[in-house]
Amino acid sequence: RLGLEQLSYWIKQAIVPPNFTLRLNLCSQLLNDESLPKAIQSDLDYTCVSGRNIGIEVTESVLIDNIYSAAM
Repeated sequence: RLGLEQLSYWIKQAIVPPNFTLRLNLCSQLLNDESLPKAIQSDLDYTCVSGRNIGIEVTESVLIDNIYSAAM
């Protein structure tokens, strides 16, 4: 959530443009967490950041280890 809080501040202060994208790296444990989508939505709602302002990045090794979960 801290990254989204910082992004919210930067957007409000016009430090970054409103269409700025913050990239979030996912570890394999998070990828397997079924509550992840709800947690991300909750953090977006709390910080008033649009989902358009974030990007989810997954490393190749995580994809290989969790190909089924990553595809969902």
